[in-house]
Amino acid sequence: MASFCLGGHTLAGSQPPSCQADVLIVGAGITGLSAALEAANAGARVLVVERSSVWGGHAVVSAGAVSIVATPLQVKKGVQDNSQLAAEDFRTWGEDADPDWVRYYAEHSREQIYTWLSGLGVIFDNVIQPDGNRVPRLHQARGKGIGLVGPLYRACLSHPKVRFLWNTDVGQLQVQDGRVTGVGVKHLRSGQKSNLRAGAVILATGGFQSNLDMVRAFWPKHLPKPPRLLLGAGHDAIGDGHRLAQQAGASWDRMDHQWNYALGLPDPRDPSGRRGLAAFNPASIWVSQHGKRFTNEFAGAKHSLPALLAQPGAAYWAVFDEGGKPSFKVTLAGWEDFRELERVIFANPKLVLSAHALAGC
Repeated sequence: MASFCLGGHTLAGSQPPSCQADVLIVGAGITGLSAALEAANAGARVLVVERSSVWGGHAVVSAGAVSIVATPLQVKKGVQDNSQLAAEDFRTWGEDADPDWVRYYAEHSREQIYTWLSGLGVIFDNVIQPDGNRVPRLHQARGKGIGLVGPLYRACLSHPKVRFLWNTDVGQLQVQDGRVTGVGVKHLRSGQKSNLRAGAVILATGGFQSNLDMVRAFWPKHLPKPPRLLLGAGHDAIGDGHRLAQQAGASWDRMDHQWNYALGLPDPRDPSGRRGLAAFNPASIWVSQHGKRFTNEFAGAKHSLPALLAQPGAAYWAVFDEGGKPSFKVTLAGWEDFRELERVIFANPKLVLSAHALAGC
């Protein structure tokens, strides 16, 4: 299958002349799809260029949760929230948070996220209280990541002004007179290289947490570096957008402000052994390889990550009994069926050991 442009119900060849746009967006994840739909609704001709052959990025396999302030769902569940309270929480919990951006997000997230996504068909059916928040405001979409991103993609797919170019890698931003005027691309199925021009270019390529070289290079200086890191972000979150922007003259800032998880285990479905699953059991206690409990498991990542990194091997065992077993959760989409957890994780002796096995019974 060659690279192609997709808009509505029409397909074209690997690089038709019409693949130019008013707005060109690099990345078909939740950010790119949101930008595409908004630009198209404003009348722009939009081209979304995506390296892979599928949409959704990391968000589509995520837990599908978004922090939103003062929503009808919160009111329905008896949660009293407001923009001032949220802004205070965000500034306190965040590191060097931009006060103007924090205030804008707190004041406009209901309209620009909750109302907008609900109008597209996203159903938020649960709200939880994450670390650093005094009230529940993390809204979970029904269907997790697919339920969050799917309606966005369908809206873009049916919009006559939005087209997609798949299997296409953006290798450079073209700059003329100090302004980005397009991108240089390589079509991964054919190897053909070409240039695409656009009135504006939006980088929506995600983060860099699947690029361990970058993660280690910008590891927070106040934390020791672990001997082993597992990849948990989207496969294409490799910092290519950062590189493109830097080559065009942009500077990087706050690259050490990473959000890394202390909880998790190796992904048994990954043959490379490099990827992990964000997993947690609230019924468990964490012990080091010497069998000593070393943290409050509910203290949040800001506390549990430094505590974990101080342990030998930066690893731990989560200990729980049979009664606590059903509380075990994998946060990513696709792990909702507990029978799958039983088969793939609990039956795997490389990941789970029972007291009987340890005792040699």
